[in-house]
Amino acid sequence: MMRKIARWTLLTIVICGYLTACDTTSTIDTNFAGAGSVLVITSDWTTGSYATVDRETSAVTSDIALIHSDATCAYSPVIDVPFIVQRLNGDAVIVLDPNNGFAITSEYSVEAGSNPYDIAVVSPDRAYVSRYSSAEMLVVHPTQGTVLGTVDLSAYADADGIPEMAYMFHHGNAVYVAVQRLNSVFEPADQGLIVVLNAQTGAVEKEIFLTSSNPSTRLRFSEAFGKLVIVETGSYQTLDDGGLELLDLSDHSLSGFLITENDLGGNITDAVIASESKGYAIIGIVNGVQVASHLVSFNPTTGQKLTDLLVSDTWAYNALELTPDNQQLWLADGTFSNPGIRIFDVATDQEISNGPISVNLPPTAICFVESQYHR
Repeated sequence: MMRKIARWTLLTIVICGYLTACDTTSTIDTNFAGAGSVLVITSDWTTGSYATVDRETSAVTSDIALIHSDATCAYSPVIDVPFIVQRLNGDAVIVLDPNNGFAITSEYSVEAGSNPYDIAVVSPDRAYVSRYSSAEMLVVHPTQGTVLGTVDLSAYADADGIPEMAYMFHHGNAVYVAVQRLNSVFEPADQGLIVVLNAQTGAVEKEIFLTSSNPSTRLRFSEAFGKLVIVETGSYQTLDDGGLELLDLSDHSLSGFLITENDLGGNITDAVIASESKGYAIIGIVNGVQVASHLVSFNPTTGQKLTDLLVSDTWAYNALELTPDNQQLWLADGTFSNPGIRIFDVATDQEISNGPISVNLPPTAICFVESQYHR
């Protein structure tokens, strides 16, 4: 995902001071409890940092600490800990304390050049780290980083020997791993799949071949459908191979595409489902060498696009996320001239944030520090 964004845009932005916790509101409590706070990863692809936004007041603490310029976030309700995963050339996991202003409590390497993509915590002393540039997943102690073992996924690699293991989802005694299988220019080399691991042993229990290829976004559980949402971007050069489908975690059956990229009118780069009749997606529309980005709504039951909420003639929209109650949609808007977090009311599709909420550097990932990602 980050690789795609980097290919489609080159952002430049003036950095606040020396990135030493620049406050963007006048009333900020840096020692608030973690519940209800939103962790935001920020980057101009040269410098990286992170911020928090209070869900109730929208108060922001920006530039809490410097991090790698290519990073994402994850939250584990199993141990109530948020993480920052620093990707290629960062190659480390950062552990944060949500009860101490999201300060860094520890950081551990997951091997230079391995390009970690996500972390899935299954117990207080066991977690899985998917590594995009390796054929082996790492098993670690989630907060200490002690290596407990590896899981070999080389059987699912394409011709380059790397399976491109990406986002994960923990449910019960299983870890679901999205495997992209891309070639050297990040185009699909084979059909995408979900590999199901035994959470306690790491043994591969099942492989689920998807309708298309390149499962590129976070694996999110839809309360409305009671199933896992799988976004398959396919190739960024065509709209004929991408779409969104659901995975039933009880029997591992797939729904087939609920909506396709052709239906939406662009390459899907992120999507969420708020209800049986409302979903949202970020789509990229290629026009020569330029890529426009749109935030759109759609009906996942009928497979129809509903409306464009926002339109940019450049690649600007980096990520989206629903609040745990599915009442609000948060968008990471990286528009060069005015980046920030934008918030929409799901019931009306109206923006309620009165424009982007500045987190200083452009936002690239959003994590609610509440039990929403792993079930």
